[in-house]
Amino acid sequence: MTLTEQVRHDEINLSRLMRRLEKSVSGGAWDEPHNDNDPRTSTCFKSLEALQYVKFAKKLLRNVEQSHGSSDKTHQIRLSLKRMQDFLQSVKAETTPKIQRPEPILPSISTPMRAVPPEFSTEPSPEGTNPGSSMSQDGLLPLPSDPLLPIAPASDSGPNLASDIPTLLPSSAPSTASKSTAILMENSNALQQELTDQLAEMSARMRRNMLHFSDSLAKDAAVVDETKQKLESNVDTMSERKTQLSAHRGKSWSTTWLTLFVMISVVVMFATMVFLIRFT
Repeated sequence: MTLTEQVRHDEINLSRLMRRLEKSVSGGAWDEPHNDNDPRTSTCFKSLEALQYVKFAKKLLRNVEQSHGSSDKTHQIRLSLKRMQDFLQSVKAETTPKIQRPEPILPSISTPMRAVPPEFSTEPSPEGTNPGSSMSQDGLLPLPSDPLLPIAPASDSGPNLASDIPTLLPSSAPSTASKSTAILMENSNALQQELTDQLAEMSARMRRNMLHFSDSLAKDAAVVDETKQKLESNVDTMSERKTQLSAHRGKSWSTTWLTLFVMISVVVMFATMVFLIRFT
């Protein structure tokens, strides 16, 4: 396509596109929703599509101005495009849906409760107050007390076992945490299975495409070989024809010169005979 034809096509496309844009903008269909669920989103998509058409119309207008220069008509078209672009941008700004972030999941997860270990009791139990009496009731002799090892009285400054033992016992996980973990595991397994299925489908599709392309390449190679053979046969035929034409041209030239020589000889002999008959 030449440059003149391209410019002519741009002019025709620009005029058609301007009529379509003017009809779309001034038609009053911006309040009619294409989707009953979300009319603002459909209007926003429609304005974005119209803005793309306006951008393409500006490109066509630049091509026309580069070839023919600017004129009153192109100036009016540029003003119309500017007015439509401002209108569509205002519609887009009014109908663009606000981005809403999803609700965070962390506040909905309950915090695990730490189990407090039971404190050790320092009071003697009633059953262990008199071990000797219990053993004597069973028929056993009581243990003699060792006079060399006096029993030290309990002091208030002694170590408190209940306060010194740290709370290192594992806390029981709540049921909500286990349920959320199970749900996350199920979701991850489902997502992994879905990705695996998609990868398998993609590999099968790529395998089919590879087979199709190999068949197409084989067919193209066969067509190219056949065309090559035809071209080689045509070249051989043309070479033979060229040789025959060269030989025929040489023979024809010799025949032509012989014919001319005979005609000239006849004319000369005729003139000589006329001259002899007239002057003798």
